Amino acid sequence: MNYEIIYSRQFIVVGDRYIPLFQHGNSGQFKLTLNGKKTPVKTWSVFNKDKTNKILFSEREIFELANSYNSYDFYRTRNSSFKEDEFKRWFVNGTNTAKSVEYFTEHGNTLVIVEASSGSEKEHPITSTIELLETLDKIKNKSVIIEDGITQLNLRFNEQNLNLPRQQRNRSEYKEYPFYFVLSSNEGYYIRKLNSVCLCSKGKDKHSVARKFKTEKDAEKYLKQYKIVREKFTIEKVDESVIL
Repeated sequence: MNYEIIYSRQFIVVGDRYIPLFQHGNSGQFKLTLNGKKTPVKTWSVFNKDKTNKILFSEREIFELANSYNSYDFYRTRNSSFKEDEFKRWFVNGTNTAKSVEYFTEHGNTLVIVEASSGSEKEHPITSTIELLETLDKIKNKSVIIEDGITQLNLRFNEQNLNLPRQQRNRSEYKEYPFYFVLSSNEGYYIRKLNSVCLCSKGKDKHSVARKFKTEKDAEKYLKQYKIVREKFTIEKVDESVIL
């Protein structure tokens, strides 16, 4: 059975309105890279259900949109679906981390407004908030002149993987813990998952590159997300202080 996976969320803020952009794709759709590797097809688009002629929404409208998608059976990973009301909350909370058009374009990302009408599409590259608003006004005015009531609007990134600065944690966010948890197997201690392969470390001490969890519950939650990790690794407690 195929299902829709929501890979990422990026909200764009324009004054007191927002553009809810999501990266998503069907679980059964893949494409081949230049080196012959199979990779999931991912698409950026505005989640503007039943309001496809607009992309800018107020906070109240964002809440209404989130409610309209709440009945959808979205997955957050290939093996884990969103729980009841979880996607709605995540949708609404996108306004808290919204960034301007300039934030994305200044880091080398390409944004394009897609105007679809009468079976054809036209792309409008944008680099600033002013350019976005001016482009939307031109499309709106043109639609009025030609009495076109079915013009559909969308916005997307051309990049599948965005170029964004890494978020640095403040020193105050780090805390010392008297112990921590790792994922253990006969091959070693879990570092991370790379496609269908799990990378391992020979060491589990605080200086090792093994992935460390603050609580056993955090480790259990991680195992539930990935079947391949769950099948190979078990949780092990390390009685050593660590800063995480």
